[in-house]
Amino acid sequence: MKLIFEQIRVGGDRNFGYLVADRDAGLGVIVDPAYSPESLVNRAQVQGLTITHVVNTHGHPDHTNGNDRAVELTGAAVAAHPESPVQPSVELADGAELEIGSLKLKCLEMPGQCPGHVILYEPTYQWNPGS
Repeated sequence: MKLIFEQIRVGGDRNFGYLVADRDAGLGVIVDPAYSPESLVNRAQVQGLTITHVVNTHGHPDHTNGNDRAVELTGAAVAAHPESPVQPSVELADGAELEIGSLKLKCLEMPGQCPGHVILYEPTYQWNPGS
């Protein structure tokens, strides 16, 4: 598995979205598409990736308002915490896992900024700066 993790400016006030993918599997997700979902989808297309999910870390509009366009461009399912105002088709409750090829993104609920705020991490990935 070769991890792709890209932080991409998506407009607004210091807003970033993310492309997370397994290069070997050719599968990825976009996270918090905000004001510029096209920039995330374009990066995925350039790398030959199929986007399986549009993930929201929380329900504020400056993270979610690009969801509809991202889904339109990719056909991907929206994934978010069950308490998210976006009403996700894939619920990421505390402890849930989202598989992307060999990646297994684990979801942890981190309330604070707003209800239903989550973080994702990949517990088995070993970073190798030489690869």
